[in-house]
Amino acid sequence: MCLSTVWSKKKMDAFLAEKPERFTAYKVMRKYRTQCGPPYNHRDYRFRVGLNHIAEPRSTLCLWRFRTSLKYTAGYHCFVDKRAAQKWRAGVRWQGSSKVIVPCKVKREWVETMGLQEGHVVIVAHTIDCPASVGGKE
Repeated sequence: MCLSTVWSKKKMDAFLAEKPERFTAYKVMRKYRTQCGPPYNHRDYRFRVGLNHIAEPRSTLCLWRFRTSLKYTAGYHCFVDKRAAQKWRAGVRWQGSSKVIVPCKVKREWVETMGLQEGHVVIVAHTIDCPASVGGKE
């Protein structure tokens, strides 16, 4: 998942100001037998119940189609709208596992970047709080 547009800090702050301190964001995950993992290329990583933190040091990601004029720091990409997550999930092809949408809790202070992906609002957070449905241990 990569953002196609990164919002300014002013726009992001205005959006987040309308959210409660802790809000629900929707993470699209792969569902393996008993646990959930990231959507792409990380077969050895599994989400845990509770807080998940991005490991340091974090890399800087390029934008959609590797445009290098704008960059943002790696993090968990989550949709702010469940319907947007469902639409994105329907368009992604994965073999060997099912795709699930997991409602995660995010604090405003954990959000580092916001923007658009394929026209949908997405947050990029360094920490997400996953429910028991992800299947990993706390």
